[in-house]
Amino acid sequence: MTGGMMAANRETTLTRPTVPRCGGPSRTLNTDSWQNTVFIPNIMNSLHLLVILLLCLCNVTVTDMTQQHIRITAWNSRGLGSAGPYLSKLMKRSDILCISEHQLYECELNRLNELDSEFIGYGKSSLSLKPENYGKVPGHCGVGILWRKSISSHVRPLRQLGTDRFCAVELTFAGQKPLYVVSMYMPQQSCQISDYDSHMDSLEACISQWQGDTVLIGDWNIHLGPEFGPRGWGKTSRNGRCVSSLLERHPLMAIDLTETCEGPIYTFCNSTGTTTYIDHCFVSLSILNQINTCQILDDEVQNTSDHLAMAVTIELKEPVRIPSCETPKQQVVWHKLSAEQITEQYTETLDALTVQYQAQENRPDDVTQWTRADMEGVTQAIILMTKQASRGLIKTRNSKYVKPYWNKDLKSLSMEKQTIWREWVAQGKPKSPDSSIWNENQQA
Repeated sequence: MTGGMMAANRETTLTRPTVPRCGGPSRTLNTDSWQNTVFIPNIMNSLHLLVILLLCLCNVTVTDMTQQHIRITAWNSRGLGSAGPYLSKLMKRSDILCISEHQLYECELNRLNELDSEFIGYGKSSLSLKPENYGKVPGHCGVGILWRKSISSHVRPLRQLGTDRFCAVELTFAGQKPLYVVSMYMPQQSCQISDYDSHMDSLEACISQWQGDTVLIGDWNIHLGPEFGPRGWGKTSRNGRCVSSLLERHPLMAIDLTETCEGPIYTFCNSTGTTTYIDHCFVSLSILNQINTCQILDDEVQNTSDHLAMAVTIELKEPVRIPSCETPKQQVVWHKLSAEQITEQYTETLDALTVQYQAQENRPDDVTQWTRADMEGVTQAIILMTKQASRGLIKTRNSKYVKPYWNKDLKSLSMEKQTIWREWVAQGKPKSPDSSIWNENQQA
């Protein structure tokens, strides 16, 4: 480093600025150690790297991913009881996951957001499931749609649209029209609790008001014959003809029945081994040239349902940069550390790692001459050094997960119940109906 640059750095660091820390105390920057290194002053000349440094000090890892496709998967799970392992496998290969027949009551729909920490979404339960029957009558039907949290900025859930047989999201990406993805679970032809035609009317009303492309995917409970493509199965059913007229009015194609699709030529296998093809994916004709792959996934041991999963990949017209922020489960408990402990256990370690890194690297002094690879290398180095320096610090314990429906009233009632229970225990756990504390404990 030249003498002029060093002098400039000395002039700009005389005030010892204080940097606030997320979840921890403010830290006065050690400018004396900076004057003896090349690495830190150069980073401070770059606003972008300063932001990254502050995020690292907050225990947040920042990476950027670029992808040019959206992977959509649909599966009739036949309930969530034993479906976890296979759902996890499907999520690893998906950006959007459409689930049909989750068999949840409305009060249980929060379970959809507990399936995977990287996914979020919403669902609908069958209108025939009455709240008073919860715990008495097994659940049935239901539909849901989940999406990867990293693309949440591109997803708008359409919660108010649809019936208890389908739900939808709107995807917006640069360079193309909105894409509407609909998760379907339509009633079978002999269904007594739901009318196919009425749900089709509701679906068509939604499609008519959308100004974009559409993907309708899931369990349709229909047969579509060879006239729909080389993978057509059997004779088109009555409800299949109803769907066919919808496809004509809103230019859509059964992409899973074309030569583009790969995999088994069936999607359902009953207990006797009889197979049928009742799950489908319909896409707007305007995005046919963007369909990369369509596949009926082969059956495997982890699949506990009698349905096969279906997957389609759609190429985007422009690459999408998707930021991913990963917050560690355990955070540093800064308020339990004294200033001396922070200096000895963290600051000095980080300074030593910084000096060691600076001695090993050979980059231009002027950060404006850095390549993208240089910046990515420095970013990863900051992250690794910060993590390494904080390893010996006191961390938070894993807190219990709080259910979405938990509120202050429930917390107050729970504390009141515990207080009464302790008093009942202190009085020798009386079990006589004449005991007032026994009665209070029973009521609580």
